[in-house]
Amino acid sequence: MPSGTIAFLLGVAALQLFAELPDLHWLTLVAGAPLIARPFLHSRKHLTAVLAVSAGFLWAWLHAAVLLADPLPESLQGEDLMVWGTVEGLPDPARRRIRFLLRPDRMEADGQPVAPPGLLRLSWYGGHHPELLPGERWRLLIRLKRPRGLFNPGSFDYERWLFQKGIRATGYVRNSDRNHREAPGGGLDAWRNTLAKAVHDSLGNKPGTDLILALAVGDRREIGSERWRVLAATGTTHLMAISGLHIGFVAGLVYFLARLMWSRCGACCLRIAAPRAAAVLGGVAAL
Repeated sequence: MPSGTIAFLLGVAALQLFAELPDLHWLTLVAGAPLIARPFLHSRKHLTAVLAVSAGFLWAWLHAAVLLADPLPESLQGEDLMVWGTVEGLPDPARRRIRFLLRPDRMEADGQPVAPPGLLRLSWYGGHHPELLPGERWRLLIRLKRPRGLFNPGSFDYERWLFQKGIRATGYVRNSDRNHREAPGGGLDAWRNTLAKAVHDSLGNKPGTDLILALAVGDRREIGSERWRVLAATGTTHLMAISGLHIGFVAGLVYFLARLMWSRCGACCLRIAAPRAAAVLGGVAAL
């Protein structure tokens, strides 16, 4: 691994030592560190390492600052709020509730506009809740609270999981006549939902349907608790999603096969070099 990459990762890790985001004084010091250290460095390689550490620290700070911007005010916790937003991801239905993510773009409290806190994780309880589809735009009456969770050593850290997912508040939808679907669904998640429904309708309750859905379109809603325990015991839970690693394996395999076959065609190589052609085909396979 190049030394610059290691230095960048050290800068990212350094931010994790802070209990809260550093203020402007720290940022100024980190940004000016390369200039301060330059007279004491004896090679360009050392200066590059200092620059990479500073860049990693500032990059991590920027991502955290964007995520933590506009938190839900404490005064609005548990209060009725009217929100307008778009359903993201695949809603998770159950017998008595449906859980989903909502990306708000507008929110009001007592008719007064307030800043939306970011991505919301909502539950809609009751046996008569409407069907929610990815990409739909809704107006909803909700109640929210800040992310929090009970964390004991060795147990699931719910608050950390919410932070990793970029979820800035959790809550539920109140039953109200003002809840209204304002626009139909669409986009990539709607396409995933359609494919998942088609696979489920085709396979029904056959063994392995839940795994096929997870591996094919990243839909893990059908995986039950017993299956999760088996996956956790065998260390294979990370396989139940479409990750960059999986796509990288496919792209790499196609690249090497395409390069091998292309290099055997002299006329093809005269037109396009084998590595370039293989790179294009690998990218198409990944897409």
